[in-house]
Formats: sequence, structure tokens, C-alpha cells
Amino acid sequence: MRESTEIRLVITSATVTAKDLEARLGVKPDDAWLAGEERGTFKNKEKFHGFVLESGAPLLPFNEQLRALIKRLAACAVKLGELAPHVKAQVQCRLQRKQVPPLDFERDDLRWLAAMGAGLEVDITVEAPPPATAKPPAPGEKPPTSGF
Repeated sequence: MRESTEIRLVITSATVTAKDLEARLGVKPDDAWLAGEERGTFKNKEKFHGFVLESGAPLLPFNEQLRALIKRLAACAVKLGELAPHVKAQVQCRLQRKQVPPLDFERDDLRWLAAMGAGLEVDITVEAPPPATAKPPAPGEKPPTSGF
């Protein structure tokens, strides 16, 4: 497994489309869809309109990626907060690690998320190392027994 960090803002709504959000926020989405659109491998029909903004900094550490996304949204944070009754905004953080990472959220970062009316979802996948395997017996050597 390769370690990775992905941070993005996902906005969904039953009534506000991605084009509406783009016009109101002044930000072009990295991904968008309409309700009823078939997406993904299994062609699932989307229940809501969707608008996605990536952090734009996939190689940076977690905290710096989160700040890069906030910086990208800073100019429209108040406008997004005003749309909160009509949309669901969620900052999604996906981390894949070999060990459990320390997560540290700065107070100012959380204030920005609150101003935007955005929730925070953190998904951490930790892959344990494979179990150590016993050495195979050398040619002509008997394998160990369980004692029974």
C-alpha cells in the first residue's frame, strides 16, 4: 500500500445545482454531477446534485493540505455559509497509512469550516504489516511439529 492523503470539499443539494454553486461562489468545481445522473463503475443514480473541490495539493502533509483547501475557499466562505440551509457541505479527509497518524486540527481551521457551514469527515485506513512467516525447512530437514 502506498501512503496517501486526499482532502476535498463535497457539496450536495436536492435543489442547488453545481452550475448554481459555481455562479454563486465564483469557484469552478473539480468534479460535479446532477441528481439522477449515473456515475461510477456500477452506474449508480445520484440522489443529489454534487459539487467537489479538491485541496489542489496532494503531496503536502495533512495540515497543509487542509489549509490549502481553506485558502482556496476563503473568498467564498461567507457565501457558502449563507447557502447552508440549502446544501450539505462536508470536508472529507481520506488518509491511507502504515501507522496511525497524529491528527492535529488548529482552532482557526475549524473556525473556517464552521463559517462555511461545513462538516468534517475523517477516514483513516491503516494497513498492518503482513504477519511474519516461518522459514521453510531446508532440503532434507523435517518441518517443525505442533507437539501432538
